[in-house]
Amino acid sequence: MKTKREITAREYEEVASRLTDAINGNTYFSDSISGEGWRFTPSVMVYWHTDTLGSGEKETRMEKLVWIWWEFHTFDAEGDEVLNDFKTSTLELFLGI
Repeated sequence: MKTKREITAREYEEVASRLTDAINGNTYFSDSISGEGWRFTPSVMVYWHTDTLGSGEKETRMEKLVWIWWEFHTFDAEGDEVLNDFKTSTLELFLGI
């Protein structure tokens, strides 16, 4: 029986950062992003919320993601795919949702 590779907090942070950059304020994203030893391919609808700060400035943030499809692949040093414990709910925590 193969064991699952644990996705670390550092990896979730990296995925969240790269996904935020890739979404770039749009309401829909469908593409792949990748890092060292992983590739994430989501199709996701993005809902945004605009807050008005005390100074009157407006700040827009992701409010909700609707996952249509996603795949998160991890690879070992030889490039073979390894099962993992990735969860979109954990990713959303790192996205501040």
